[in-house]
Amino acid sequence: MMLDLASASEFVRAVELPVARSLDALSAEEALQAGKTNATVVGSDVISFTAEVKPAMRQAIIDSALLAQLAATRKVADETKIYDWYDAYFDTLKNVGWLVQEHGFAEFTETANDIEAHQVVLDIAAGLLGPGSTALTLVRTALESLVRAQEKEPFFVIFNRETRHAESARFQVSVAESDATGHLITLMAFGMKASSTLTHVLFVKVRSSEVEIRHQSGKVSINAEVLQAVHPLIQSRILAHQKAFIVDLPI
Repeated sequence: MMLDLASASEFVRAVELPVARSLDALSAEEALQAGKTNATVVGSDVISFTAEVKPAMRQAIIDSALLAQLAATRKVADETKIYDWYDAYFDTLKNVGWLVQEHGFAEFTETANDIEAHQVVLDIAAGLLGPGSTALTLVRTALESLVRAQEKEPFFVIFNRETRHAESARFQVSVAESDATGHLITLMAFGMKASSTLTHVLFVKVRSSEVEIRHQSGKVSINAEVLQAVHPLIQSRILAHQKAFIVDLPI
């Protein structure tokens, strides 16, 4: 069924969200500057933007991504049920204007003994975005910023808090692009389960025999008319959560 503003608005009003955290205000102002490539940590998602994506669309993408995470966390309280969480996450995105196709998670197989999660992301991103592309450079630069981060930096604190849950983890890496035909998001979603406690998720080597990595990735177009129209309502629902989940990622 074709999504329209009325059904999107009804969904946003009805979706249940968790109680807001009480933390100091953070900032995602850099990511909204026109004509610049920027990146933002949105909970468990690292979202990068090419220079062509306008500030209003950047904000709508950031806020709808946060809405989807909050709704999924409220619906799936058990942190070990990674793929149930993703079902709820994708359902929210589809109901606010992200044209997500049917999704399924494939197992990532690695012949080497050791795995570095950020290298797994880059391998998958290279296949989707093409070697040498601006979008792939953005992904690489964003991940390198996280790898180099000090543990007390706000973007590291948020990402590490929202991705890592004892022996399981989940995170997303996205790139938003824009041209004359519309807006396109390359979305990569990951789930990890290990035989021991995971630390820092992206940044440490783990033995391939001790961790399972599954991923879902693809191109997602945006129904800009619906997303931008419903965006004020999304903002009203997530306002109390923004400062605890959204912060610029220096790249």
